[in-house]
Amino acid sequence: MITISTLDNRGDIKTFVDAEVDNFAANWEVETGQLVKDMLVDKSDGMFRWTYLQWEQLKDLSTNGGIRSWWCGVLHDAASDKMGHMRAQPLGSRALLAAIRIEIEEANGEQPFDKADLTEPILEAVCRHLVVRDPKLGVWKFSHASVAEYFRAQSDSWVKDAEGELTVVLTNCLIDFCSSVWPMKCMMNAETVIELSGWLEARRAAPRHTLNPWHPLHRYITRNWLQHIHNISNEDSSILDVVQALKRFLGEASPQKSSWEYRAFCLIVISSDDWTCDNSSGNYMRTSVDPYDNPVFGVVAFGLHRFLAGWWDKRVDISSLVNAEGSDLLAIAAYLGYTGLCEYLIEQGCDINKDTKITCHSALGASIHQQKIGTMKMLLEKGANPDRIMNHHSLLCLAMKKGIDYCTLLLEKGADPSIECRSRSCCRFVSTFGIKHYLRRALSKAAYNGNLSIMKALVDKGADINPESLRDLDGIPLAAAVYMGQLDRARFLIAKGADVNAQLKYRDFGSPLTASVCSGELECARLLVEHGAEVNMNPKFGPYGSPLAAAVSMGHLDCARFLVENGADVNSHLEFGEYGSVLAAAILGKHPVL
Repeated sequence: MITISTLDNRGDIKTFVDAEVDNFAANWEVETGQLVKDMLVDKSDGMFRWTYLQWEQLKDLSTNGGIRSWWCGVLHDAASDKMGHMRAQPLGSRALLAAIRIEIEEANGEQPFDKADLTEPILEAVCRHLVVRDPKLGVWKFSHASVAEYFRAQSDSWVKDAEGELTVVLTNCLIDFCSSVWPMKCMMNAETVIELSGWLEARRAAPRHTLNPWHPLHRYITRNWLQHIHNISNEDSSILDVVQALKRFLGEASPQKSSWEYRAFCLIVISSDDWTCDNSSGNYMRTSVDPYDNPVFGVVAFGLHRFLAGWWDKRVDISSLVNAEGSDLLAIAAYLGYTGLCEYLIEQGCDINKDTKITCHSALGASIHQQKIGTMKMLLEKGANPDRIMNHHSLLCLAMKKGIDYCTLLLEKGADPSIECRSRSCCRFVSTFGIKHYLRRALSKAAYNGNLSIMKALVDKGADINPESLRDLDGIPLAAAVYMGQLDRARFLIAKGADVNAQLKYRDFGSPLTASVCSGELECARLLVEHGAEVNMNPKFGPYGSPLAAAVSMGHLDCARFLVENGADVNSHLEFGEYGSVLAAAILGKHPVL
């Protein structure tokens, strides 16, 4: 394999730079020319486009002192870039200019520019073509991938700490938004929601001020604030400033008494469509932080615990806190995949097997629901019960929906492979003549859905192939497989010893062969007959009385012909069921056939 690196361009860049500098007609001293050559080649890191852009700028300078001054400041000037380099998504001109203006004011304690000083042309000049405006998309971005690569490779503190510094600016902007703009009295009165909606809509037309909720900068912060926070390195030198900004936002007086700004954020900001844009967990976070007067829920849901260790849970009985949805802090953390936080919460007394009625309100169920397998493993190692059933919904059956890895992990930790699963559509399948039942066993569920790998895992762990003593919506797994036309799954079950002539007490089938012809699955019926299924069997349970009666009752002529060709008696007296004869089933069935 051939590896290509930008460093391979170094020789070509040196040739280009030497030729350009030597041929350039300017009053440069020899030392200055050599300095330019050395700097461009050494700093390029093999990035030709970056070198070209620097050279184009240098050619505009006529004095030796100007060249030296320019080079000392170029990288720092280029990124007024902190917004360009660290942004989570491209910024338009209004948002970028507003952000730069706010950052400058915070850094200098004053406003050094008039509004006229920060314009697109001036910004283009300051950025020296390293950050440019895309005229088609109307957003600012690096002129070339090599420019971004160059900045990422630098060890300068202003690059390393840019994320933290930017987060402080965005957090302070968020505080200003929530304290200066939102109408608190309206916000806190549930009866004035319509008034509040009108207040917001009235400001949509011309969002000129940066504090306007529809201003591009505010919308950017709503969408990307959390991403910037989570991108901060623990080595960022501005992390203490981030901590202080977060405390002001949440409620500096007490970790259990939120600030008005935080409440406004929870009630209005995260209720906007911008909050859920590109944020798959946005809706969950939105509901998990209620009640809003306690920011502890927000610390956990937004993943802010990393910055606020020793403060956010000070004098807080975290094991007793439950949000409006019924989830405790451990379940919230597990849902969002904060494995380290989950471990901490368990150490602080949170019940890993807390009694809940809904699977995703339990810690283990939440981790399975969101496919956070690392968190799931940790919880099981800490003693989470893999066999829990909540309102007839088991964790194993939830895991089966998510994939073989989740199912296998629970089975390895001792989950019962024959545990029950509640069927959402079970009410349609209440048996008329058989015993009423609403639950499907794990193996039947896997067979019904066609999950062969999960079926194998369940059987390997001892799942009952012929669960006569176990209640099952489908009767047995084989009936579930053939009813759904899962031919390979049916073969697997037969190979493992499934009874092709089982009398099924549950649902309306009565037998596996009846189940296959009820849904018109001819190939499955053929498979069963090949393996000894009796075509003249009289099922004791169900409305049909025989497989042939079931076929004609449901209007599946191809299945009926197949059964007759294989010896089914068209004149047999049906001891069980509701028809008495095959002809009556053909006339009176759900889909009459004459």
